[in-house]
Amino acid sequence: MEQEERKAMSDRKDGGPAFPAIEADIGGNGQFYYFSVGGMTLRDWFAGQALIGWFDFHAGESDTDADQNVAARCYRLADVMLKAR
Repeated sequence: MEQEERKAMSDRKDGGPAFPAIEADIGGNGQFYYFSVGGMTLRDWFAGQALIGWFDFHAGESDTDADQNVAARCYRLADVMLKAR
């Protein structure tokens, strides 16, 4: 990956793709190709990981208003992780 591309990805506020490339042996000849793919951002991934931790600690609790606050809190934590990164 070119240095400019790395810099552009690191400047993104969402962290860029969480899983940015796949490796495939097209044709089975042992020559591997890498493909960029879309999908969730690193920010989404971090927020999801924070959510897993929250649910582990607060198992069984659920309230629609509180759930919205939890989701917002997970994304704030993801933003902090991106900044620290």
